[in-house]
Amino acid sequence: MLAIMVSMKRTLFAIFAAAVIASAQQPFLTDDADTAPFRHFHVEIVSEFDRLQRLAYPTLHQSTNRVQVTYGLLERLEVGMDGPLLSIFNAANSGLPNAVGLGDLDFQVKYRVRTETPGSRWPSLTMGLYIEVPTGDPARQLGGTCQQL
Repeated sequence: MLAIMVSMKRTLFAIFAAAVIASAQQPFLTDDADTAPFRHFHVEIVSEFDRLQRLAYPTLHQSTNRVQVTYGLLERLEVGMDGPLLSIFNAANSGLPNAVGLGDLDFQVKYRVRTETPGSRWPSLTMGLYIEVPTGDPARQLGGTCQQL
């Protein structure tokens, strides 16, 4: 019994230590498996503020405010678009100005293959196609590869 408790304590310590030193960034875009209802609009407003990794220096923070509009074209098919308003914050001593403006425009098509039903073990399943059009201004750090920092 004592050996099991020592093993559990070591495992919990290892998990806690890994969580403390782990470094990651959340994904920029997440979505659920549902689609907009037929002939209805769905508007979503998302705001995200990121403290960037040291590798992105002299850029310190990025704020993304996104408005996404989708429309139920068919019963299981939606089309939509979204565009972000980006704010890039650089270190004061870098000599680079902060940047604010529109980022890259995204177009999307999403098809619901399977709907989740009560009592079933199978989850809902959706396929999506997202196309990003480079409408931002990479020279001002807006859009292009600068969003990937």
